[in-house]
Amino acid sequence: MGAARRGYKIKGTVGPPMPLVVTGDMDVDRRVNTQRLLNLFEKELREDPGQWSVLDRIWPDDVPPRTTPGESSGTPRDQAVQ
Repeated sequence: MGAARRGYKIKGTVGPPMPLVVTGDMDVDRRVNTQRLLNLFEKELREDPGQWSVLDRIWPDDVPPRTTPGESSGTPRDQAVQ
């Protein structure tokens, strides 16, 4: 399962259906099935990590920006990543 861009071409792959685990506990079912789906994504991403893109913010807003030695926070570099 997945898609990869090669120049102007897109290669997509589809795997077999993933049967859902149903235990009767909705919270457990969500966690288990989400992890199983992420395991499939991880396999594809390890094969070609350059194809990965995130469109939503994934880092918490309360993490202070990184600085390099001699650089203080609040530089244009830090503002660009926010």
